[in-house]
Amino acid sequence: TKSEKAVEHLICLMERSESTDVIRNVVEALGSIKSEKTVEPLIWLMEKCENPDVVRNVASALGSIKSKKAVEPLIRLMEKSESSDVIVAVIEALGILKSEKEVEPLARLIEKSKRRSVINSAISALDKIGSEKLVEPLMMLIVKSNVQDVFRKLVKFLDRINRDKSIESLIVLLKTRKNKGYLKYCSLPEIMSSILSDSLNLKQSEIVFALKNIYVESKDTERKDILFEMINKIKQTTGRRYLKELKNFP
Repeated sequence: TKSEKAVEHLICLMERSESTDVIRNVVEALGSIKSEKTVEPLIWLMEKCENPDVVRNVASALGSIKSKKAVEPLIRLMEKSESSDVIVAVIEALGILKSEKEVEPLARLIEKSKRRSVINSAISALDKIGSEKLVEPLMMLIVKSNVQDVFRKLVKFLDRINRDKSIESLIVLLKTRKNKGYLKYCSLPEIMSSILSDSLNLKQSEIVFALKNIYVESKDTERKDILFEMINKIKQTTGRRYLKELKNFP
């Protein structure tokens, strides 16, 4: 057909041209056509080309085509590239492809990267995947996080996937975090009380009881102050629901 011949002509032009502008225009056209035949030539170009603008365009085109063949090459590029713009473009393409193969590489990227644009893009991509396989990596990231807005996004994200696990990770944080100032800085009392006040899960009474026990057992004054603030916020926001668990507290 005419369209197939057009695709073949564009691929041939992309592979032979020495003009960056021509290659970029062809890549954009192939991304719009969304033919499976273009996937392997685009992957070839992405792995061969050293121009970050072209590579970014190829990643976007592969995302538009939505072929699962592109997942592993995109992950490899994400892990080796030093360009934030390229990495973000790759992450956006992976977010469209929504493969569970992306979960661990994206989680590692969130943990190791110091670039906010990269971290935020990776969280958004994981959010689009929305798999239960995300629960354990997210719990680990929450406990390790040192950035306020990243921490908040991770907690909200995990809370949407698995509320019990989001609260469990916060309790681990309360028990183990050595930097107590960070717990206040990231507004943990407000986050915890908000999650509990919005929940109808009967298990939440067990969580409140666990918080109370951490308070009673802790010998750290600063940690006790944070827990005291948290439990009082829970009392204020949840009404009578946890009256029995919090009776005579502190």
